[in-house]
Amino acid sequence: MEFRLAFNPTAFQHKIQHQHKLFLAGSCFTEQIGAKLSYHKFDLLDNPNGILFNPVSIANAIENYINNKTYTAEELFLHQELWGSWDHHTKFSSLSQEDCLSKINHAQQKANSFLKNADWLLLTLGSAFVYELPEGRIV
Repeated sequence: MEFRLAFNPTAFQHKIQHQHKLFLAGSCFTEQIGAKLSYHKFDLLDNPNGILFNPVSIANAIENYINNKTYTAEELFLHQELWGSWDHHTKFSSLSQEDCLSKINHAQQKANSFLKNADWLLLTLGSAFVYELPEGRIV
C-alpha cells in the first residue's frame, strides 16, 4: 500500500535568474523561501499582506495590489484594543486606527509598484479551507 502521493513535476523551460524581480505571496513557507532568496540577494517582495493561507485570500490580495486599493477606516475592526484588517496579518494591527491604515496602505502601494515590474509571481498555498464571517466574507 502506498501512503504518499507521487509527484514528479517537470522542470520549467524558463529558469529564475538572479536579475529577475520575484513577487511572493501566500503561506508561511513563502516567508521561509523569501528569506533564503533575500539572503542570496534576489530582488523580491514577499507577503505584502502578511501570511495568507487560502487561495481566495491570496487571489483577493493580488487583485487589490493590481487595482492599487486604498483601505479606509470603515474596513478596519477593533478587537482587544487593537485595530486590524480581515485582509491582513496581525502584524499590521495597531493601537491607533491611523497607524494601522498607514502600515496597510504603505504595503499596498509598495506591492502595486513592485508587481508592475515583477518577472515571477510565486504563490504558496497553506490550505484549501477558508474561514467566513457570519455575513459570508472570507477572511
